[in-house]
Amino acid sequence: LAGGACSAAATQAPASGGAATPAAGFVATGQPPMGDARWIKSVKDLKIASFHGGSNNTYLQANIKAVEDTAKQLGVPVHIFDANFDTATMQNQAETALTQGYNAWVFGALDPNQSCNVVKQAIAAHIVVSVQNQGLCGNSTYTPGTLTFVGGQTRDVYNEFVDYSFSHIKSGDVAIITGPALNYNTTTMLGALAQYQPSYPDIKVVANQQLDYTTETAFKAAQDIIQ
Repeated sequence: LAGGACSAAATQAPASGGAATPAAGFVATGQPPMGDARWIKSVKDLKIASFHGGSNNTYLQANIKAVEDTAKQLGVPVHIFDANFDTATMQNQAETALTQGYNAWVFGALDPNQSCNVVKQAIAAHIVVSVQNQGLCGNSTYTPGTLTFVGGQTRDVYNEFVDYSFSHIKSGDVAIITGPALNYNTTTMLGALAQYQPSYPDIKVVANQQLDYTTETAFKAAQDIIQ
């Protein structure tokens, strides 16, 4: 159910002490702490909470629609939690979801470090967690105890993007437009920029704007920069 995440890559780790075995056509849960694995017996038993950073552009809306369509195909309930790019809101939503009987989460964290503890609580409560976009708890991809990771917005990707782009630009002015300031993708991009920009002294970053991931605001910002 991590449909619409930022990459086609996916990783699943087997439960410790032995290989995981699918049950009733559904891949079994990740291994909770203390080796106490619990299986979901049937797809029909799923009650899904799906956590999303926002819904204010077509990409994010397509992500949510993919989750809803997949849940409908499976015949299972899903509740969409939209954090509107606010990390505190996402944290509150996840903490609330712990008490509402969900047994499966699709989780795309805004702040993977802040969300670490609440996801660990979910795992301890035998909730299946499929992580999308970026790993949690200091992991760049798969997070131990979760079911899967689907994503591609890790720091190494941004490092390669900045290094490759600058190596081909070689010299000139560059404008940077990203998403919200505290969004993980933004901070990762800015971290890669800070790491690699000194290696290209002939490239000058003339603008660096953090926006809201909508086409309208990005287009206006780009026009203002060009002018």
